[in-house]
Amino acid sequence: MNFLRLNAYRFQVVAITLLTSGLALAAFAFAVHWLLLNEKYKTLDIELERVAAESATPLVMDVIRGRIDNRRNRTFEWQAEFERHETEYLVVRHEGSIAFQSRGWAISPIPDEWPALADTDTPLDQFRRNPDLAPPDRRPPPRREDNLRQPPPRRDSGQLPPTASNNTTDPRSFFPDPPPRQTLEFGEPQYKWIDESNDQKWRLLILPAPGHVAILAKSNSQILTDMRQLHQTFLTSIPVALALIALGAWVVANKAIQPVKRLTRAAEGVTAAGLSERLHPEKGANEFSKLIEVYNQMLERLEKSFLQSRRFSADAAHELNTPLTILYGNLDQALQNSPTGSEEQAQLSSLIEEVQRLQNIVDKLLTLSRVDSGRYPIEQKPVDLDHLIRDQFDDARLIAPDLNFEIESDAKAIVVGDPALIRQIIANLTSNAIKYNRRGGNVVASLERIASENSIQLKLKNTGKAIPQAAAELIFDRFYRGDPSRNRDIRGLGLGLSLANEFTRLHNGELTLANNEDDDIVFALKLPC
Repeated sequence: MNFLRLNAYRFQVVAITLLTSGLALAAFAFAVHWLLLNEKYKTLDIELERVAAESATPLVMDVIRGRIDNRRNRTFEWQAEFERHETEYLVVRHEGSIAFQSRGWAISPIPDEWPALADTDTPLDQFRRNPDLAPPDRRPPPRREDNLRQPPPRRDSGQLPPTASNNTTDPRSFFPDPPPRQTLEFGEPQYKWIDESNDQKWRLLILPAPGHVAILAKSNSQILTDMRQLHQTFLTSIPVALALIALGAWVVANKAIQPVKRLTRAAEGVTAAGLSERLHPEKGANEFSKLIEVYNQMLERLEKSFLQSRRFSADAAHELNTPLTILYGNLDQALQNSPTGSEEQAQLSSLIEEVQRLQNIVDKLLTLSRVDSGRYPIEQKPVDLDHLIRDQFDDARLIAPDLNFEIESDAKAIVVGDPALIRQIIANLTSNAIKYNRRGGNVVASLERIASENSIQLKLKNTGKAIPQAAAELIFDRFYRGDPSRNRDIRGLGLGLSLANEFTRLHNGELTLANNEDDDIVFALKLPC
């Protein structure tokens, strides 16, 4: 799920690209299927017309002349001719009997309307009506011996074969023979589909003839085979194409998002010490260049504001330090010269406490300004957290004798860091647990080693009241105190947790509010080993 969340933009780009590409490929496949199927059906009609133009008249004339017979060679010649053209043929007489049928004819029974389409005129009637037609051959059917080859006529040795060069008696020999005239006149052709099982159909060309009907038929089986191969090609190639498109979309989206990733990494790495760093605009990426320019301008404004704030805190702390020192010295001298037990001495003691409080604030402000500037020195030494906690709890028992302090430690807790800063972190957390605890409450410290992160985690629990949600979000801010009234019953400056958080960051650690319930307030400190 985390991978999907981090790459949601790229997945959206890939999904949109796949959707649009899939729709485009599906539309392309449908268009190719429709156009190719129509073209093949047109080709089927053209082939039927071509076969009809070559064979319809001779076949019907052979039927009329009685030359079609299962015992005649002419029948076998026609069967072979139609097998060569992969076309089936049927000639039906007007009374409904079959005059000729190819061997592969599969349509049965013959519809009753087909014989009714036959022309009642005979070829002779057609010739009389249309003299342009060739007269019908009224000779009897040829005998078998007529088919035998006759020897060429004998001629004298000096006689030349008749040619255009030596035949001067017949002027027609100089001109080619005229094309033969049509012998039959067919009626209006009709096209029909006849369904068969397994989605197979027959395309029919019906030609009414004198006393007969000629039907040519071609199966669409080859078209179905070609279309199945086309579908198989689409089913194989389209998923591959979509996979390549998805890969390309992922690469393009990843390339396009690189400037944003650079900007994200830069924003994640922004610290108080790194506000001066800037990003260089991408070449050729105008949109992202503008975004990077705006980001650099924002960093520049933040840097100026932060420098002004830090300079003000440091300058104010330095400027206040000297007057407070002088004031403290004068008050202390006046306190020593005042009568013992007098009202004047009590007033001076109160003023000295306030000056010490102000000096404490100034010192912490100076510390925070040094931390913010990144110039705070840090020592790297092994530190025993268990030992520091025990020392701190020993001092805390003297400050808050009514509280119970416990330590739960099962492992050796050695971290690497600055001993003074880590001691200050634990002191601030302990002081906070004491201040915001109930009377007779508990303060429990537990140490745990996290091997996967190579770190030690300290959990400090107290039995105070739950922190309001609004206050919990601001608890690590400077000068923020959990008690809104900021009364004197709970002494503090609102800088303890803020300093502890800053010192933890200096050690690349983490300080969080792990639990926030009544009698179960837990702060978790995680430091690297």
